[in-house]
Amino acid sequence: MKKYVYIGAACLLVALLGIVTLQSGRIKKFKQELIKTNATIEAYSNENSVLKKNNKTFMLTIDELNSLNDSLIVKINDVRKELNIKDKEIKRLGYLASTASKSDTIRFKDTLFVNKFKDADTTITDNGWYKCNIKLRYPNEISINPTFKSEKYVLTSLKREPINKPKKTCIGRFFQKKHDVVTVDVVEKNPFIITDKERFITIID
Repeated sequence: MKKYVYIGAACLLVALLGIVTLQSGRIKKFKQELIKTNATIEAYSNENSVLKKNNKTFMLTIDELNSLNDSLIVKINDVRKELNIKDKEIKRLGYLASTASKSDTIRFKDTLFVNKFKDADTTITDNGWYKCNIKLRYPNEISINPTFKSEKYVLTSLKREPINKPKKTCIGRFFQKKHDVVTVDVVEKNPFIITDKERFITIID
């Protein structure tokens, strides 16, 4: 009789250990989901805040990235697809929007405009990327205020590539030694802006 009691107790103990292990895995998964959700909520809150002291990172799954209807995330994902970066290769996606503006006024010693001249104020634009406001004032003043809008996408991806020149055959490439290659693509949408220099550093542990 004691034998069966011990066997029953052992089975019960194994079952309890299995339940604890299963629940522990579920709790860990729920914690990760909660951390990701809280990070995304905080990022949205910070993005919409008037006082923006720093940026928070959005934490999304690939499925969420491909299904969200947020206009900015859709634009970022579209650029990623244009560069043919696969879902499994994505490491980080970024977006930077900025505006550069500078006002200048020129005053001449001599009179430029006739007495009957009325002040002129006009703006030249080019598809929203460039805008220049020009003002002419009697008798000798010219003011200009050019504005450039920048939209920059920074996409980081990770690929497994052969260390040496890829073999010609599939079997040869399969057995080739490979390493991780981090690629950073920077896409500037403003056709008037030319990026002169870029530098990215990956820290290897």
